[in-house]
Amino acid sequence: MTDTNTNHLSWDEWDELQNPPPAVTDFDRVVERAISRRGFLGVLAMGSAAVAMGSVGNLMNSTSAQAQEAASRFPFKPIAIATDTTIHVPEGYSWRPLAKWGQPLFSNVADIDPVNGVSLEASDKVFGENTDGMESFLIGTHQVIAVNHEYVNNETNLPNNE
Repeated sequence: MTDTNTNHLSWDEWDELQNPPPAVTDFDRVVERAISRRGFLGVLAMGSAAVAMGSVGNLMNSTSAQAQEAASRFPFKPIAIATDTTIHVPEGYSWRPLAKWGQPLFSNVADIDPVNGVSLEASDKVFGENTDGMESFLIGTHQVIAVNHEYVNNETNLPNNE
């Protein structure tokens, strides 16, 4: 690796810089083989058969009846798709954050400063970011939530610790 300043990189970007992905992957090879002349004809034939079978299936079943039946299985009225920045929940339900990014996990730690981030010393004492996994466990009579924090963004979290 060259003398590149990596402070502005996310851990995901840093990881790809350290371990660059191969130019050609196994998946690329499978696709290339499938798109060869003989492979393409096989894919085309299978795709045509799937479309034909799907059309027959759709004629035999009422899509709206299936949707109504599926919706009746839930104890709430489904919400419409939304693309705004508001959290939407079904009627009769409410939401609240369990923990926010930078929220102190201990009483002796200050809230995250939006301008300066968090001190290096407090960085492992606040709720992290980039959570890509969560699991709930019952331990005795206590419900415990384990959260995985994949990586941090140094420039955002620790801007004064370069």
